[in-house]
Amino acid sequence: MASKPPRTLVIAQDPGTHTLVERVTRDARQPIRLTSVLEVTADGAADVPLLVLGEPELTADLPEHIEKLRAGGPTPMLIALIDESQDRRAALDRVLAQHIDHLIPSAAIEDLLLATLRKLDSGEYFGLEYYLRPGIETLFWTLGASHEKAVVLDEIKKIAGEVKCHPRITDLLVTAVDEMIINALYRPDPAAEEAGQSSRPVTVACGCDGRFLAVSVLDEYGRFRHQDLVDAIRKALEHEQHGIAETAAHASLGFRLMLGALSHLVINVDPGRRTEIIGLVDLRRSLKDHRSAVPGLGMFT
Repeated sequence: MASKPPRTLVIAQDPGTHTLVERVTRDARQPIRLTSVLEVTADGAADVPLLVLGEPELTADLPEHIEKLRAGGPTPMLIALIDESQDRRAALDRVLAQHIDHLIPSAAIEDLLLATLRKLDSGEYFGLEYYLRPGIETLFWTLGASHEKAVVLDEIKKIAGEVKCHPRITDLLVTAVDEMIINALYRPDPAAEEAGQSSRPVTVACGCDGRFLAVSVLDEYGRFRHQDLVDAIRKALEHEQHGIAETAAHASLGFRLMLGALSHLVINVDPGRRTEIIGLVDLRRSLKDHRSAVPGLGMFT
């Protein structure tokens, strides 16, 4: 019987990166191919849906290789960057420059790369279950207006306290979820904000498995685009470097808060139907580590 074609192409020289990715792909039952930049050709990745880049491989010639890989197959290729630099600004700059779809901090490879592979394999991207252990109870709330979010935010804050999330990290999480809800209620339909009532309800979910405290906010519009994420990251970096302009859009400010508050930010889009934003807080990190860590990012569409 012929072996299955690789579903993950890993470009990395670092043996540690190879070992971690091999372990994750074995757990996900995903065949992979390990290579280096010098060995990469478009023909060798024609049907591979996920390209994983190790940090040392971000060379000056890499953009050209990536473009060849993106154009070499019949289906779109997603690109995941394993960041080992621990430099937040540099990592986000690379996301913008290389059009990275997923940013995975090296400390979270086993959790986040596994979730990414399982989502790609199933073809179903929505839900917290990919990031939480099996059997974890998830709570749900449905909102139709901004005045209803106070009860939900209080409940999330209560859950965070019960799982011993640091109070300051809890405050950051609640602020991020507040922004996620506002964006879901009104961003797709600005006229609804003036009326104070969204024409389509928003669903909020929350769960925790001891590793991650996870919150998702789902709208029924599906208008979020990859370019929106790129623009939001660019604006967030500009705000951090130059300050916040009085004319800054609320949505870009919201993403700045999310990037600063969350360990990992995931955006799932079913175009024209729904958008789900998931925020994860890694409960294993101290407040100091949380503040200095490179945020993980992922977009599925």
